[in-house]
Amino acid sequence: MTKLVFSKIWIPVILIILVAGGVLAWQYFEVPSEEVKTPEEIAPGEVSVSLSPDLRSILIQKDEEKFSILSISQWQKWAEENWTTFVPEPIIIADIKTSPEDFYQFDMVSLFPDKNKIVFITEAYRALTTLAAIGVLDMRTREISMIDVDWGDVEQIIWSPDATHFAYILGTARGERDRLSMNNVVEKKNMFSLDAKKIGQALGFKNRDLIEFMPHFRDVKWSSDGRKLYFSTISEKDPEALGRKDEITWVINVDGTDLEKIKEILDVETDKRLPRFEDFPIPEQFKGTPAPVDFLSHPSAPKFKTRLTEGAKEGPNFAGHYTIVSWGCSTNCQSIAVVDAKTGTAYFAPFVAAIGSEFRIDSNLFIVNPYNEIKEVYDVKIPPLFYSAYYKWENNQFIEIYDAR
Repeated sequence: MTKLVFSKIWIPVILIILVAGGVLAWQYFEVPSEEVKTPEEIAPGEVSVSLSPDLRSILIQKDEEKFSILSISQWQKWAEENWTTFVPEPIIIADIKTSPEDFYQFDMVSLFPDKNKIVFITEAYRALTTLAAIGVLDMRTREISMIDVDWGDVEQIIWSPDATHFAYILGTARGERDRLSMNNVVEKKNMFSLDAKKIGQALGFKNRDLIEFMPHFRDVKWSSDGRKLYFSTISEKDPEALGRKDEITWVINVDGTDLEKIKEILDVETDKRLPRFEDFPIPEQFKGTPAPVDFLSHPSAPKFKTRLTEGAKEGPNFAGHYTIVSWGCSTNCQSIAVVDAKTGTAYFAPFVAAIGSEFRIDSNLFIVNPYNEIKEVYDVKIPPLFYSAYYKWENNQFIEIYDAR
């Protein structure tokens, strides 16, 4: 009898705990509503776009309000009705025809610069193969349109200055950053796709070399007028690679024509050629024993006696007979001094470096924060405070000749 009463008391308590736990879990994980609000409720003010935690809804946030604007089931229903329009030929993966139901989640979203449309990407995955469907959602009209279906996992979207095109890098079963594609969002079509075969052929590789060639597309940027796309690839086989020994920089027109390897480093914002070490040659190099540092030559020299002494002993490494000595001054900060190996005179740079510097003994060009070094740390989005600056060493002082901000 006691056991029966005990059970009757605890059953409603347990039910209350389960219901309360379900409500809390719902709020914690922010499960989005399938509600689609009217355009008038979205248009005013700034909005941001994101994906739901389960990747099955595109969320719009305005002020403090967040709601679903498109769910994967809504996209699947639309795609089922329009599939043959944008996929005229069947897509076969592992001997099975691909259908809209195979695209089970959203992978990425990006808001148009005008904040009226959204580019979204859904994925299908089968037999170690990823298929990406790239679409556009008009937030004002709720119109859905598809641009392309591409092989691979989209890793990055890069908008053109006028927001009429965007480029994107894809990872495939072969490796990360294995393909580069360009889409026209106005005409809703793919302009071109580049892969290992096309880049390898442009480099003159033979068929056997293409099997293991991995381009690893990176550093994609638009020209200021939006007519050209610049990007880099990796290849240890090419002796003309710029920057690091295995990196090559390319340019291609927006319509996919005139793929060309750049033999000069350009500032893609201005299309101007950046200074090169060869532009500032120093034909003669000092071969004698370095003079001891003259600590009376600069008021700051005695403060860094050990660093200057040890550095000067290494001998000249810059502009013929000078030695660059640098040391850390804080996070992302390196102080730079120059010691004349002939006289021991010390000079201090009027700037500091954030991510190193680049210089050569046969040139008086000095590069602060080399772009390749910045890319190693910030491969996708470079903070505005980190930029390259170019100086020439003349009359025992640094003269700025180019600022890449």
